[in-house]
Amino acid sequence: MPTIHNKDQYILQYADDTIAISHGKTLKECMEKLQKHINNITSWFAKWRLKANPEKSQLIIFNHNINHHSPVISINKKTVKPTPSIKYLGIQIDSKASLKLHANTIKKKMIARAKHFRCLTYNNQGIDMKTATVIYKSICRPIIEYGHPLYANCRESVIKILEVAETTSLRAITKMRHPNNPLHNPPNHLLYQRTKIEPIRERIKKLNTKFIQRLSELDDIRDLLHDEPAENPLRKFPTCTLLQKLKSYQNS
Repeated sequence: MPTIHNKDQYILQYADDTIAISHGKTLKECMEKLQKHINNITSWFAKWRLKANPEKSQLIIFNHNINHHSPVISINKKTVKPTPSIKYLGIQIDSKASLKLHANTIKKKMIARAKHFRCLTYNNQGIDMKTATVIYKSICRPIIEYGHPLYANCRESVIKILEVAETTSLRAITKMRHPNNPLHNPPNHLLYQRTKIEPIRERIKKLNTKFIQRLSELDDIRDLLHDEPAENPLRKFPTCTLLQKLKSYQNS
C-alpha cells in the first residue's frame, strides 16, 4: 500500500480488507482529502494490476446526517454514496460511532443461538448447570468477546445491551426460573451464582487488561506512548489512542 506521511489520513488493513480514513476541520476539507487519498490507493492498485471494487466499497461520514446534499466519493469513475453504517471485520460501525447498532445485532444473534439448545432439554427441566456453562462459554460468549477492546470507551447503554444479551441467553439455555415463583425469571445475581459465569462487564474488563499488557509489550507501541506528541505525531493514530483509552478505562 502507498506510504502516507499525514496525521489526518491513514490506512487500516487486515488481509484483503482495507479501510481509508481521513478527517478535517470541515466536511468539505475532509472529503477532498479522502478523495485524494482514494485516488492514490487506486493508482497504487493499478500499478500492481489490482482493481478496487466500487460495488463492495462503502462510505461512512461520522457525525453527519445523510441527505440529498451529502457528499460522495468516486472509485474507478463510479460513485459511492454514504451509508448510515458499515461493517468492517465483523464490527458494525454507525455514523455516531456508538456501537449501539453492533450491540443490538450481537444481542439478537446470541439469543437466537441460545434458543437452538432448547431441543436438548426435557420439557421445562432444563440441563445441568455444568453443561449449560460449557455451552454458553463455547457457543454464545465468543460473540460478545470478539472486538472487546472497542467496549472500553463505549457508553453505558451499550454495556447494558450486552448484559441483557448474556442473561437472556443463559435463561434460554438453562430454563432457570425464580425459586419462589416459577412464573418469573430468576434475578441476575442468582443466575450468575448458579451457572458460575463471570458477568460480561467483568469479563470484558479482564480481557482488556490482558490486551493492554500484550499490546504495551510491543516495541512500536511502547515507543509511541513514551514519546511526546510534538516529537511523535503518530501518538494520535488509532492504536495508540485506543491503548491510552484502555488504560484510563482500567483505572476507572
